Amino acid sequence: MNLVKNRLPLGHFPEVTVTEARKEAQQAKSDIARGADPVGERKAEAERKVEQEKARERDEAARVTFAQFFETWMLSGGPKDRSDGGAEVRRSFEADVLPLLGKKDIREITGPDVLKVTTAIKARAIPGTKNTLKRTSNKVFSDIRQMLRYAALLHVIPADPTAPIPKSAVGGTQKPRKRVLDFFEINRLNKMLAASSLNRSAQLAYLIMLSTLCRVGEFTLGEWEEINFDIREWNIPKEHTKNGLPHKVFLSDYAIMLFEELRTISGHTKWFMPNRLENGHLDLKALTKHARDRQRPEGHEPTQGRTVETRSLASSDEPWTPHDLRRTGSTTMQELDFIPEISDRCLNHLEEEQLRSTYLVFKYEQQMQEAWYLLGDALEIVTGPRAGAFLKAYTANKSKHPRDQLRVRTLVEQHAKKTDERSQPS
Repeated sequence: MNLVKNRLPLGHFPEVTVTEARKEAQQAKSDIARGADPVGERKAEAERKVEQEKARERDEAARVTFAQFFETWMLSGGPKDRSDGGAEVRRSFEADVLPLLGKKDIREITGPDVLKVTTAIKARAIPGTKNTLKRTSNKVFSDIRQMLRYAALLHVIPADPTAPIPKSAVGGTQKPRKRVLDFFEINRLNKMLAASSLNRSAQLAYLIMLSTLCRVGEFTLGEWEEINFDIREWNIPKEHTKNGLPHKVFLSDYAIMLFEELRTISGHTKWFMPNRLENGHLDLKALTKHARDRQRPEGHEPTQGRTVETRSLASSDEPWTPHDLRRTGSTTMQELDFIPEISDRCLNHLEEEQLRSTYLVFKYEQQMQEAWYLLGDALEIVTGPRAGAFLKAYTANKSKHPRDQLRVRTLVEQHAKKTDERSQPS
C-alpha cells in the first residue's frame, strides 16, 4: 500500500524555536486526529492570499483618479469645443476643484464631496456685497456634473453621484441680471473711462462692446483679420462665438472710429487686445476683472495687487459688467424702435422655438445694419459734444404727454451729424 506523505512546514529556525515547533506539531496531530486537514487548509489560505493580491493589483490598475479623468474629459468634445478651448474650465478646476478632489479615486467621489467644493467657493465671497459667488458655484458644479456624466457614459463610474443634488443646494436659483445703462449713465461712464488709469485699449474695449453687442470673449479673442474696414464688417468666426455659429457685425461710424483708434495701438499685432508679450491675446477674464476692481463697494480695500482706484468706474450704485454693456446696446436698439427679432439677431441669439426657426428664415441683414448704425449714432451723441443738448431734449420729451412725445429715434436723428459731416458707409 502506497501512503502519500504530506509535509507540514512549521517555520524556519531561529524565527520559530524548537519548543514552538513541537507545540505546533502536537496541535497539528490533534487536528488530524479530529479529521482536519491542516496541510490543505494552509494551501487554501496561501491560494486565497495570492488571489487577494492579484485582485488588489487589478483594482490598482483600474484605479483612475479624479485628476486623471479630468484630463480625459478635457480632450473630449465638451470643454475642447468651447470658444476658449476649455481654458476657463481648466483654470477654475485647477483653482477650486482639483486641490480638493484631484487625488481621489473617481469611483469614490460622492455628492457631498462635490458640495464641499461649491461651499468653499461661496465662502470666499466678501461679506456685505451682492457678489455672493453663487453664479460661480453653479458654474463649477455644472462643469463637474458634466465631467461625471461623461465618466458614467464611458462606464468609468456606475452613475453620476451629483444626479440627486438640486440646484438649490449649490448656489441656488439665480435671477437673471437685468442691469441696463441709460443714456445719462453711458455719458457718465464715458467720462469716467477717460479719467481712469486704464490703458486706452481697455477704455476702447468697453465702448466697442457697447456699440457692437459682442461678448467680452469674442472681443478678447478678436483678430484684426476679422475686420474689413472697406465694407465696414466684423466677421466673428464660429470658433469664438458661444453658439458655435459665425456672426457678422455691421460697423457703424462710431464703431469704426473706435476700432480705427484701437488699430493705432495694437494694429501691429495679430489681436485687438494682445497680452504684454504680444504673443497671444489678452486673458479672457482681464476686462471683467478691470471693471470689477474699479467698482468695489464703498469702504472696501483694493484687491491685493490690483488697482487702488476702487470706485473710478462706479457710474451707478449697482456695478456693471461687460455683459451688461451688451444688454444695454440691445435694449437701446429696442428703444430706437427696432423689434426684438432684430436686436436678438444682432446679439447672435439662436431661435429657440423649432417651428419658428424652420419657417422664419429671413436674415434681416438690412434691418440689423440699420439698427447697429442708429445705435452708433446714439452712442456718438451721448459720448460726444452734443450730449448736453440731446440729454436735455430727451428729458424734456419724457415729461410731455405721450401723444406729444417724439420717438427716441427721431431725437437721435435730429441730433446726429448731418450726412455731409460723416463718412458714408460702403
